[in-house]
Amino acid sequence: MTRAEVIHLYWYYFDDDRVESPLNFDLLDDVEMAQHAAIKQPARANHFAYRHGLLRQLLSLHCDLPAKELVFDIGPNGKPSLAGNSSSIHFNTSQSGNVGIIAICEIGPLGVDIELSRSIDVAGFAQKILSPKERISFSSLTAEQQLPALFKFWTAKEALIKALGIGLDLNQLPHITLTDGSDRTGFTEWHAFELTGSLAADSPWHLATMSLESGFPQSAIVSIASQRKLPVKIRSAQELLAG
Repeated sequence: MTRAEVIHLYWYYFDDDRVESPLNFDLLDDVEMAQHAAIKQPARANHFAYRHGLLRQLLSLHCDLPAKELVFDIGPNGKPSLAGNSSSIHFNTSQSGNVGIIAICEIGPLGVDIELSRSIDVAGFAQKILSPKERISFSSLTAEQQLPALFKFWTAKEALIKALGIGLDLNQLPHITLTDGSDRTGFTEWHAFELTGSLAADSPWHLATMSLESGFPQSAIVSIASQRKLPVKIRSAQELLAG
């Protein structure tokens, strides 16, 4: 198995009071610096700079180019991609609180979403994001089962929306149904989607969902959407770059 045949997931935890790595402003381009300057809350601005510096360093490992020289294109709905000779490298990022995830793959587009498990309005949110078919099976779950199940649905659907590059529109989520069928690739279990409405003509997609607990202040749910059922390798971005 080569590096290209793997989806690489890099997680990090950002603590504004104790940054484990420098913010690396020297790696950011003019657009990123302007975006950083526009963020009024200092903690959020520092998180933005840290995440973008981290992303550039990780992408440089896959592109064999200096992090500072990477150039990004922005899609019509805000999805970033690499420009030029590095455009075959696909990536996506997500964060929830101070926890973040960066997905990188050298085969095909992908999307990723992470959410820290927390208390939410389960009934109200289920009504907003579940498809009619999912609501039937969801209603049969116990109260203890519903919260983790809802986070799985939520992260999976947002990962797919991000992979498609159509923008984060909650109105699209009920048109995505997670099916019961699954297929294991290595240690990763992939599930299929059913798409309806304006999404119905899109290519087949697959979902992998996992729980991240070690090193986090609370459990985090991560989902990946990909057109290829590839093995997933999870590593700490901070430990990798520090080593």
